[in-house]
Amino acid sequence: MHILHTIKNKIKIYYFDIILVLILVIFFNLFYPSTFSKIPQLKKGDISPKDIIAPFTFDIIKNSDILRKEKEKAYDNTPPVIVYDENRNVEILNNFYSFKNLVDSLNKNVWKNELKRKVLKDSIKNLSDDLVNILFSEQSKNVLSFVENSLKYTLDVGLIGDKSVIPFGKDRKVSLKRGNREILKNDNEIFDLDEANEHLKKEIIKKYSGNSYLLKYGLEMFQYFLKPNIFFDRDETSFRREKAKNEVSEKVGIVLKGEIIVKANQVVDQTVEDKIYSLNRFLKGEDNFKNKILNAIYKNLIFIITFILYIIFINTQFPKLNLKKRDKLFVLLLYLINLGIFGFFYELPNIEYIVPLILTSILLSLLYSKTFSLITLLFILTSLILYSGMRLYGLLAVLVSSIYSIFFIKDENLKKNFFGIVFKISFINLSLSFFIELYRESTLSNIFVAMLYSFITPVLSFVIMMFTIKYIENILQRLTNVTLFELSDLNNELLKELSEKTSGTYNHSIIVSRLAEKIAQSIDADILLVRVGSYYHDIGKMQKPEYFIENQFKGTNPHENLPYEISAEIIIEHVKNGLKLAQKYKLPEKVQRFIITHHGTTNVGYFYEKAKESNKPFNKELFRYPGPLPSSKEETIVMLSDSIEAAVRSINITDDDSLKEIIEKIINKRMEEKQFNESNITLKDLEKIKEISFEFFKGIYHPRIDYVTKK
Repeated sequence: MHILHTIKNKIKIYYFDIILVLILVIFFNLFYPSTFSKIPQLKKGDISPKDIIAPFTFDIIKNSDILRKEKEKAYDNTPPVIVYDENRNVEILNNFYSFKNLVDSLNKNVWKNELKRKVLKDSIKNLSDDLVNILFSEQSKNVLSFVENSLKYTLDVGLIGDKSVIPFGKDRKVSLKRGNREILKNDNEIFDLDEANEHLKKEIIKKYSGNSYLLKYGLEMFQYFLKPNIFFDRDETSFRREKAKNEVSEKVGIVLKGEIIVKANQVVDQTVEDKIYSLNRFLKGEDNFKNKILNAIYKNLIFIITFILYIIFINTQFPKLNLKKRDKLFVLLLYLINLGIFGFFYELPNIEYIVPLILTSILLSLLYSKTFSLITLLFILTSLILYSGMRLYGLLAVLVSSIYSIFFIKDENLKKNFFGIVFKISFINLSLSFFIELYRESTLSNIFVAMLYSFITPVLSFVIMMFTIKYIENILQRLTNVTLFELSDLNNELLKELSEKTSGTYNHSIIVSRLAEKIAQSIDADILLVRVGSYYHDIGKMQKPEYFIENQFKGTNPHENLPYEISAEIIIEHVKNGLKLAQKYKLPEKVQRFIITHHGTTNVGYFYEKAKESNKPFNKELFRYPGPLPSSKEETIVMLSDSIEAAVRSINITDDDSLKEIIEKIINKRMEEKQFNESNITLKDLEKIKEISFEFFKGIYHPRIDYVTKK
């Protein structure tokens, strides 16, 4: 029960990811190339009516006549098996030695000759009288020695009863199995009975000058003892030959997806005929249906395992990205776009160069992170490789260009150097496609098309990105560095207006941004985001700049004749006015957050204290900023940088201790007011902020020598 409960809880947590996997599996199979246009069955000598391009990777099946001949050749080239019988050797030689011993014994015996002759003839039937006489003569030892040596030699070579039972191949070789060894021999390297006798005759003539009694009686005795000691193994031979025949591959080669099989108006040769036959055979389902099902299962398993690992990886390794459901849906959409284009237009030559992997990698890099983009790119590429029959080629060029787009494009230069960046990536893609197509031995027209696609795709990718990035940011509620760099440009229309209308507030914002950036760098926060947040946090002061102390240069203060509640209302209003202005100029929501959170829910300190000193009843809420509280490190950094800068500027710093004291006081007060309750800022971070702020303002507001008084 506990296990079931655990599984149920896991499903609840990861149900959305499970749904994503199911959706992707469905579309993976939906887009997978499964139906193809009809391919004409052309024969050798025909003229092709159109370009025929391989819609997928397939094996070339051999022509039936060629296959039959190859099987026959494999069968014929498998040598018949003959087995050497060592036991038969022992038996033959033992028989001979027994007879030899008998002859020696009889020659020494004092029996009468008639009795000796009878004993000898009884031992071997049909032994001639002349041979018996020789064996009881002085020539006996020579004859016996000659027969012994001849038997040993013949048996060592091997003797078969009748060679005609052996089904020799054209090379007339046999495979001789002798103990644990197997030796390949020619048919003339073993004897049959007739060949053994003939060989013996030649040896007598050659070595013994045709000795008559050896030629007659040695040969006779040799034949009495000689028996076959090798035998044809019919079963083993049949097994080996059938195996060799079955091992002849039906396949003669492979055709890769996108390969031109034959061009229009080209005469079909035997090779082209075999390719077209093989393709049509596959399309008509002549291949084993079971194998097709298994291949589909294997591909789906590879895909499912890959995607599950991808989901686990992005959930565990990218916690800072804070991926929402909409983010995962966006990644899913990019994946389906790549898969759909590749799947629907698989028959189009050089389709690999059109797949929007570069656009995908750029968008993910800008919206999330470079590493996240690379991991997602590799996952999408895995699926496309499965679609392409495990073939890279053009995908390799797009992969390299995409990685270059991810890691070597600087966000701040993207808009300014748009044409230069696009040209670089297009050139890389084009160059790679050129050499890849040369390696594939493509035609000139095919190379030209590949290079054209390779150049146009990056251009279109960047154009689409520039036109859509703002809309995507709004939908996903994410802010890219491209937009942040645009907003951080001090020549921005809104910032120029801020510098013209409220120069004091503008200078305050610049100082706040410098401090906030140093703090962000030290506590691992987004430096660019705090810079932009600092620039825009006080834009609401442009509505009534004269009511803010940093813009009062003539010594007059419009608050002098106003009730404290009205003054507080005007001060608080700069937050609301800033939000309206930000919405008017369509600033991103993340930037708007800095405007409404940089005071949190604190009081308008000066006027709140004045109202308390008046000893008159007043509504405390009229002096409180509406919030909300900061919810991130970046928002908290800007809040503290703003408060510390304003406090340090408002008093006369006499020494380091007074500077430390005011910084400490500001941060502690914000803690007491619970302004950090919704932020992920830590006590360690706050200590670092105190340290950085002290060092920063120590260099700006250090005590100066009064040179005028000195003079």
